[in-house]
Amino acid sequence: MSDNLQETSAQPALVGPGIPERVLQLLALATPDYVRFIKLGRKSMWWPLAKQSGTLRLGFRSFDFRLCREGKWREAQEAFAATGARKRPGDVTRAVNQVRAFFELPETTLWCTIEDGDVWWCFAEPEVVDLYDGDDAAEEETGARMRRVIDRWRNTDITGNRLRLDSMTTKITKVASFQETIAKPDGAADLLRRIRAIQSPAHAQTADALAALVSAVGDLLDQLHQTDFELLIELNFSSSGWKRISAVGGIQKTLDLAMVLPTTGEHCFVQVKSQTNAKTFAAHVEALDNMQGYSRMFFAYHTPATAFTNAAEGQVVVWHRYEIARQTIRAGLVDWILARTT
Repeated sequence: MSDNLQETSAQPALVGPGIPERVLQLLALATPDYVRFIKLGRKSMWWPLAKQSGTLRLGFRSFDFRLCREGKWREAQEAFAATGARKRPGDVTRAVNQVRAFFELPETTLWCTIEDGDVWWCFAEPEVVDLYDGDDAAEEETGARMRRVIDRWRNTDITGNRLRLDSMTTKITKVASFQETIAKPDGAADLLRRIRAIQSPAHAQTADALAALVSAVGDLLDQLHQTDFELLIELNFSSSGWKRISAVGGIQKTLDLAMVLPTTGEHCFVQVKSQTNAKTFAAHVEALDNMQGYSRMFFAYHTPATAFTNAAEGQVVVWHRYEIARQTIRAGLVDWILARTT
């Protein structure tokens, strides 16, 4: 293990709602070299206890706690090997490295684990507490060693956004399949950026380019004839699995497009207006109470460019021109628009 355990970085000061200043300072100091994944027991059996009590948990009861605490790793390795808990020399070495990491990594180390569909992270006090008193059954329930978490385990970035497992790069998540207890994830730098809510230069450049595309596509929509605009809305819904069950437009006063989602049987109706106003929108929202059998109404329009105030969120979804543009990009329909505009 490196002697330079207190390595720091020149990260800017971080601000996070509800996160103690000490945690923010440690997060600012954390570097990819000091990020570790920890598996909290066989089949994560210690995770509920670790989360509730704010602790890190480690097994390896066969290691001599005194030798580990005193940093006598050669003697600790020899004593562990003599127990026969692991047979092959490589397995013994891996075990020693993990226990040493648990004992020696500083409080600036960011610990993470993957549980309950999220990535969780914390920092921990340096002191290691010995939990093992010779009772193997108790150790199975609690672990043999413990470090106290500084504040608590968190599953959000510093702005409060969840660190959902399904939104993480595989570089981060693949460490969950690791067969040992403590490991350095390949995506350590990516994880730190996610927690700090900082974009990489490439990510920021791509996000800016996407925002510019959304704006450009949205500003083309007012060139579409009403029938083309209605067809575009239908194509957007179709790309998401919705099926049309009514004619587009027609003589109906409040129903432009009725849709069903075959996988769930959900019915919705869509109002499509090239140009409209807040008064018309409010009238359609009022009429929603009289529409039986529909779970939601979508109100799609391109002019004005801004979104109307929506007091019925959940029941009513507003698609203004730039939301339509986002949906169009996701559906791969930009070429369709370019073919019909100048």
